[in-house]
Amino acid sequence: MTLAEKLKEIPVSAGVYLYKDSAGKIIYIGKAKRLRSRVRSYFQARPFDRKTDALVRQIADVEVIVTDNEVEALILEATLTKKHKPRYNVNLKDDKSYPHLKLTVNEPFPKAVITRRIQKDGALYFGPFLPASMARLPARRWKSPPAGLTHSVLESDTRTECAPSCPLAGVGAATL
Repeated sequence: MTLAEKLKEIPVSAGVYLYKDSAGKIIYIGKAKRLRSRVRSYFQARPFDRKTDALVRQIADVEVIVTDNEVEALILEATLTKKHKPRYNVNLKDDKSYPHLKLTVNEPFPKAVITRRIQKDGALYFGPFLPASMARLPARRWKSPPAGLTHSVLESDTRTECAPSCPLAGVGAATL
């Protein structure tokens, strides 16, 4: 099937589109509320910036993945972009940074933190989460101490605070 024929068959619904070059390599991943109009807009006769013109010249094939809604499309776009790292996807461009759940597995006592910045720090990142409240649910569960976990108490007479090495010290569950 030719590219022109594929463009006629694109559904109207929300989803993700993948542009591929003549070698079949993914060169751009995007999302759309209405796939048909968004994908076809790249092939309209109108002036683009140089980067978009270069992209359009290299498109040899298009693949679409239909989702139930825009949120699913955003998450799928982010996941596919991280996996494939297409040449023309510099970053997710929604003028927003979405919350991610960060697990600090590189620390002696890992913790869950909600962050909007992904760093190369050895932690595990999950997300993006939409709405942001969805990131708080697993973070809260992670902060609940496992049953039977005991405190490592400072060697002091007061015995009212945990030792720095106590796994409950940083999660708000370290009162004696």
